[in-house]
Amino acid sequence: MTVSAALRASLQSPDAKRLARLRAQADALPSELAMAYSDGLLLIEWPDPSTKKPEILASFSPSAPSDLVEQLAAAPETIRFLLNLIDRATAKIRDLQRRQEDQPRTLRADGNYAANCAINCDDPLFREFMELWHGLEQDTDKGRLVGKLHQVLEIGSRRELNTDPAAAARWLDLLDAYNRWKADR
Repeated sequence: MTVSAALRASLQSPDAKRLARLRAQADALPSELAMAYSDGLLLIEWPDPSTKKPEILASFSPSAPSDLVEQLAAAPETIRFLLNLIDRATAKIRDLQRRQEDQPRTLRADGNYAANCAINCDDPLFREFMELWHGLEQDTDKGRLVGKLHQVLEIGSRRELNTDPAAAARWLDLLDAYNRWKADR
């Protein structure tokens, strides 16, 4: 199912939205801040983009802890480093997820996929996922949710999830999509 960029953005978790704002702010931060002393004050300076001369960004009283001022001066570099670290970790996680998805799935002979499906039908987040990604109408009862699952999974009964390997594989694919969506919230 294709989802528009606007819908995908509206589905972003508060953390994802905050991270996007941090990225935009980091792009606007000056690249170099420096500490300096003048007239007994501890200063943070930045090079004016037009003149390249140091301009005072902030001044601190002599009693201000120099470690704190140093951390403030290093903030743009620290934020960029942490954003880069998040990007690298995210790329590694996605690579591992792709590798796992490429592995042939083995269905467990003792797996009770019907029971697992029933448990997920009681999960409000699973219902929200089905509304957003599979067109389940909002505020529907459990019977309609089960009916939608039958349609999506191409089954007549949840019992088929335990007896039909193809149906079980479709359920596991849907469950994987749900878990990825839930993790991105």
